[in-house]
Amino acid sequence: MAGLDMSMVPLDYSFHQYCVNLTLKDFSFARRVDDSVMRILRLKKELGLFENAYPLVEDLNKIGTNESENINLEAAHESIILAKNINNILPLDKSKQYLVTGPTGNLLRVLNGGWTYTWGIFFFLSFYF
Repeated sequence: MAGLDMSMVPLDYSFHQYCVNLTLKDFSFARRVDDSVMRILRLKKELGLFENAYPLVEDLNKIGTNESENINLEAAHESIILAKNINNILPLDKSKQYLVTGPTGNLLRVLNGGWTYTWGIFFFLSFYF
């Protein structure tokens, strides 16, 4: 009910089950889900995704190439915002060691995030083939 229409969590499918359970208990939540689905479908229609729902198979060969990596790097450079750099901690000193912790701290595929080709291509391949 917080205003999110979509949950995109790459390795945790529990959100779906929470929604199903809550829908069975609270009809107002079911209406909220219907509203979210309609907004998502309307946007997909406006973007033309129903006319060409799948990427071209030949585009799969472009994933992970130097060209696509350079485009992604350029996009990252253009979108980086550093709100505060207290005590000039950034960039990190390469001569020091840093601890990255947490349940996925040592999993590079997870550190890539849910909006990268390593996650997106998995779901594309799962549904396409």
